[in-house]
Amino acid sequence: MYAAQSSKDIVSKLTISTGAITIIAGYDYAEGDDYYYSIGRYSGDGGAATSAELFLPSGVAVDFPGELEIMFSTIFLLPPFTFTGNVYIADTSNDCIRKVTISTGIITTVTSGLHSPRGVSVDLLGEYALFNLFPLLFFLHFIAIGNLFIVDSGSNCIRKVTILSGVIEVFAGSESNSGFYNGDKIAATSAVLSAPLGITLDKTGRE
Repeated sequence: MYAAQSSKDIVSKLTISTGAITIIAGYDYAEGDDYYYSIGRYSGDGGAATSAELFLPSGVAVDFPGELEIMFSTIFLLPPFTFTGNVYIADTSNDCIRKVTISTGIITTVTSGLHSPRGVSVDLLGEYALFNLFPLLFFLHFIAIGNLFIVDSGSNCIRKVTILSGVIEVFAGSESNSGFYNGDKIAATSAVLSAPLGITLDKTGRE
């Protein structure tokens, strides 16, 4: 389980089996540290996520809910392949979405130029390709597919990022329209949203 702790500018992981809580992103400044009261902290891309600076993160999504282990065998038993995926963070006051690669602990920025993003969600886990390259030798490749949905609260819209291409577009709402509810059964991009705060997906991938 992952949670954004906005007041401490960190994202934490709770290991349910042990009850242990660990920081996976952000630096937990203690009161009295030089930067404890600073404003606009943003740093760390390309480095360890636990040394990066976040600013009021408020949403987290994981493309794998936990470790996924796949085992193959031919005449001989091959060792298991384990994938741990990524954690996506709505770094709200830095107006961006950041990604922590769980296997390496490295943090990067996925998209920026947003306006107070409050939430993020992923609709698909991925796709596997298994190739028989040589006799008795297999190669497994994980392909990230699907979309990342961002609650761009300050822009009154939901944005979609296609993971493979990195293309971002407005999925629902409009940057130029805000205000009162304007009805159902209309194009999502014609709908009026007012500072949306969250998003979730059902099991069929509908938002």
